[in-house]
Amino acid sequence: MAERRYDLVVHAARVVCPATGLDGPGAVAVTGDRIAAVGPAIGGPAREVLRCPGAMVLPGLVDLHAHPARGQSKYGVDPDLHLLPYGTTTVLSQGDAGAENWERYRASVIEPSRTRVRLALNLSRRGESMPAGCFDSIEEADVAACARVARDGAGAIWGIAVNVGRIPCGGTDPRAVMARALAAARDAGLPLLFGSRRHDDWSMDEQLGLLRRGDVVTYCFNGQPEGLLAAGRVREAAWAARARGVVFDVGHGMSSFSFDVAERAIAEGFPRTRSRPTGMRGTSTRVRATISRGRCPSSSRPGCRRRRPSPG
Repeated sequence: MAERRYDLVVHAARVVCPATGLDGPGAVAVTGDRIAAVGPAIGGPAREVLRCPGAMVLPGLVDLHAHPARGQSKYGVDPDLHLLPYGTTTVLSQGDAGAENWERYRASVIEPSRTRVRLALNLSRRGESMPAGCFDSIEEADVAACARVARDGAGAIWGIAVNVGRIPCGGTDPRAVMARALAAARDAGLPLLFGSRRHDDWSMDEQLGLLRRGDVVTYCFNGQPEGLLAAGRVREAAWAARARGVVFDVGHGMSSFSFDVAERAIAEGFPRTRSRPTGMRGTSTRVRATISRGRCPSSSRPGCRRRRPSPG
């Protein structure tokens, strides 16, 4: 039997493949746009061989919380420019579009992007497109429209996003916004991506008590008064929420992360959230395979040598 011929074989000092358990020196073989083999050693001829002794080869990473957009969101960044080159091949957009601008977001971000983008649809009709808070008016929180679009966008919309903080809500009652968010999530049959009220006008214990299995608390390591900790320790309501299946997301941001809170929580054994790479074999190289050392390698990058076999 003739040896299998690959289009590309990448050798690296460290190959990580959760599907096979490999985490060490190894190689990845590619045929067409599919990963054909992963292992400590791969034999057989290849049209092209890359040897990257100083690099790590990973499956595509999943970023649970980002703001991919192309002008539709005041927080948005182009996913193909700012995420894909650094190893993230799947990104979850958190509230960048709402029911009113969903179609435009799908056409300009989700469909044309090489990065796979999935959206938590904002309860606010216009998402994060306006300069003011998205719930400055309670009328922006349209339950029926949100649930309808979420059902219609199945496969591209993974959840319902709501942030009841002071900036998004302005003078609107955050409890009223939260009630509408829960109603939309129930109607759509989707989890809630929840940005909590971090100030002392609404207790975190009460907020956590509203969440259901599969709902996600984002910015969980913020250092504000109504956060994960109470009197310096992880609050009991957070342990209870975790026990019933609520997920906690780092959602790192300039004012949304405290190392002190994170270190205290981790010391108590409270779970850290992280993106999990999927297995390599059989997945598309355009979407999944990433050679990561900050950026994907090229023939000119130090430490990565390209070799093409001679003809014949």
